[in-house]
Amino acid sequence: MSLKPQPDSLVPADTLRVAKAAFAKGNPYLTLQDELGPIFEDADFTELFSEVGQSAIPPWRLALVTIMQFRENLSDRQAAEAVRSRIDWKYLLRLELTNTGFNYSVLSEFRGRLLPGKVEHLLLDKLLERCRELGLVKAGGQQRTDSTRVLGAIRSLNRLEVVGETLRAALSEGEVIAIDGKTLRHSYDTGRNKGAIHMVSAWASQNRLVLGQVKVDEKSNEITAIPQLLKVLDLHGCIVTIDAMGAQKDIAQQIIEAGGEYVLSLKGNQGNLHQDVDQLFQWTRKIQFKDIAHEFHQTIESAHGRVELRRYWLLGGVEHLMDAHLWAGLQRVGLVESERRLAGREPTIEQRYYLLSFNGGVKRFAQSVRSHWGIENQVHWVLDVAFDEDASRVRKDHAPENLALIRHVALNLLRQDPSAKGGIKAKRLKAGWDNRYLSRLLAA
Repeated sequence: MSLKPQPDSLVPADTLRVAKAAFAKGNPYLTLQDELGPIFEDADFTELFSEVGQSAIPPWRLALVTIMQFRENLSDRQAAEAVRSRIDWKYLLRLELTNTGFNYSVLSEFRGRLLPGKVEHLLLDKLLERCRELGLVKAGGQQRTDSTRVLGAIRSLNRLEVVGETLRAALSEGEVIAIDGKTLRHSYDTGRNKGAIHMVSAWASQNRLVLGQVKVDEKSNEITAIPQLLKVLDLHGCIVTIDAMGAQKDIAQQIIEAGGEYVLSLKGNQGNLHQDVDQLFQWTRKIQFKDIAHEFHQTIESAHGRVELRRYWLLGGVEHLMDAHLWAGLQRVGLVESERRLAGREPTIEQRYYLLSFNGGVKRFAQSVRSHWGIENQVHWVLDVAFDEDASRVRKDHAPENLALIRHVALNLLRQDPSAKGGIKAKRLKAGWDNRYLSRLLAA
């Protein structure tokens, strides 16, 4: 199939007249056409099509159809039928009323060209660019509701991610984004000599939503996957928390360059720096921080017969630490000491060190560390209990990765639904029994 650029066209007169009469009170697609005008151009897709052969349907039209399709959660067949029969779709696509549309298989072929060509981001970027030009999108600031201000952090589209979710809103200032990995334990395939896949996910702790995920290459580890995941997130004004595996100089540099801040767990994999920080805190605590500028915060929690004390310290003066100058934006180092007390047992104490790029205070540090633990008990644990993810034996080709992505999308939809009582597993059962409830979830 070839691309022959076609001149810009106006909405045909008959389509304009009928659409305005049919939707006298307004319609989202009519408004989109009237307010934004042309969004995509054939020139945006020239690299995806040859110059010879059968003429292609204008790619700008297929791009708009793809966005409308995902917005309404339509199959390819349903989307092709909407192009043929719906007046509001014809209006946005600038088609004659008599236009019969195209075969539904064209949409699958179009997506098949977008992904290998790595231009799937155009579907979102061009739309947002046009909205910004007209002042319809403003950056930063608090959004109207807690439930609709996260997924705009995703800049590019993944194969199965819904455009409608991506367009909801931007991350709120100060959001903590936790990055962590999880192995799908039964996705291995011994017959094909294939190990279990490992996924790295980004979790917006305040809004309790999964922002994105990346599969770790079988011959690599999280260190190579984390930068890929960070690239598709808008980190401006956010705090990124990562465990010790991701505490790498290049990753810290990437977060700072993207306008974010970081709280990185520090362990023995950063030998000299970890040893230096350990000795620093041992010495300052031994002299009880006398004449040493520091911040301290403590929390006490009791439940189920146990008492947990968490103590947080922050120290500045990092310029004197070993290799500190190699860590972009490094401002402070932190210590978290967790003490657990159970009746009739000796207390257990655990210490963890952190690198911080901000001076926001010890309470902000404590909140960031606690928020990071949320990805374990609010994402990974829920996926295992409510979705039986670890028990899944799907293992062929890209199926495990794609199903993991679908589970995350489903988890987001279920968690944000306030209409049904019960946990995630109960909501899943209700969605399977009640088509109206399922439709409401998908349209959210």
